[in-house]
Amino acid sequence: MNLLHKCGTALLGACSMLLVAGCSGSGSSSSVSGTSYTATASVGDFITVTLDSDSSTLEYNNKTNGDTGTASYTVESDGSYTITDATGRLLRAFEIEDYALVVEADQTGPSSDTKSIIVGVQTEDIALSDIQGKDYNYMLFSTDNGGIEIGHAGVDSSGNLSLSMYKPNTAQVSSSSTGFETQSPAFTTAEMTVASNNEYIQIGNTPGDIAYMFATASGFLAVDTPGGSVICLEQTASAAFNTANAGTYNAMVYQKQRASEVGGDETGGVVNTLKGTITITSGGLVTIVDSDTSDVVANNVALVPLGSNSDYYDGTSAKLDSDCKGMFTVSFVDGGDPITLFVTFMNNALILCSYTDQGVNGFGNEEYSYLYGFGLKSSSAPVMAPIMAPPEGVGHVENQPIPLATMLNK
Repeated sequence: MNLLHKCGTALLGACSMLLVAGCSGSGSSSSVSGTSYTATASVGDFITVTLDSDSSTLEYNNKTNGDTGTASYTVESDGSYTITDATGRLLRAFEIEDYALVVEADQTGPSSDTKSIIVGVQTEDIALSDIQGKDYNYMLFSTDNGGIEIGHAGVDSSGNLSLSMYKPNTAQVSSSSTGFETQSPAFTTAEMTVASNNEYIQIGNTPGDIAYMFATASGFLAVDTPGGSVICLEQTASAAFNTANAGTYNAMVYQKQRASEVGGDETGGVVNTLKGTITITSGGLVTIVDSDTSDVVANNVALVPLGSNSDYYDGTSAKLDSDCKGMFTVSFVDGGDPITLFVTFMNNALILCSYTDQGVNGFGNEEYSYLYGFGLKSSSAPVMAPIMAPPEGVGHVENQPIPLATMLNK
């Protein structure tokens, strides 16, 4: 099993968070109006988008399901975009300045029936030498097969890609697995092919199981896979919390509640997109507040370096093979349920994800919930820009947005 497998292994899964790559020939995005974006989608869609900032409109073309359209947007006082789309496909967005654009979307996936969060990035030329000898923390976001995955991706000096992953869904539904898996190498140099125009690195050679790795102007990697989106951030020099990341973040979160595993496939589940604020002190204490109700979900809970959490790293082959410097866990109890969030930072933003084992339901099937999302530091919210784009698909039950305070409850 490797990161290209569609059934919830390695760096994959079907998800609803879409990774968007913004391109303009040699790499960085270009003109003020008519900026073009291409994207990788957790739900699998491949989309191209052209944003015209002069007219505050964007055109999109979902090359997976054929959906096209033009939408307009306005900038709100908190820096977010409110999008007016006659089809209802694009709803709102915010920009992580110089890093990415996060968009709440609806009607994505091959059947145009999947709610999703889209993440747009600006791409640069990439060469194998750019990633050789480097270690990355990664997060996978999906709308299927347990939704999330975290771990370590390392590229050796020869260009061989190794993976060490934690898949909480596998740990729950498989009696023979702890959810931890290491593949060394997962892909050899021969399976890492740089495009002739240096736009991407193709990972794998088997049709239907090929992924594309993009470099971004901000230094992180975006990987477009057949069934999901992966974000890779280079590991930091220190495991300690960087006080520069302290502050209040406005968060946009994708959540699926009470999905179940039936015959090896994920079924059901109620999907919501949520908003909240996450405040982190200089001492690394986290408070999460519902934006709609002002309910406190977590109060002054410590950020713990993942390498100091023996549930995920203990220096043995039984867990992750890296302490993943730069990634943290936040553990607390909400509504009687133990919750662990995985958190990492980039520029003026944070990325988070979580998975909750809900045991066996009344039909004898394993049941679980998961969420993932982005938070933009409030002091960086003012300037908003382009909107989205993604690549390839899924579908499920949806619901109206609900308060963040309920996002971790089952």
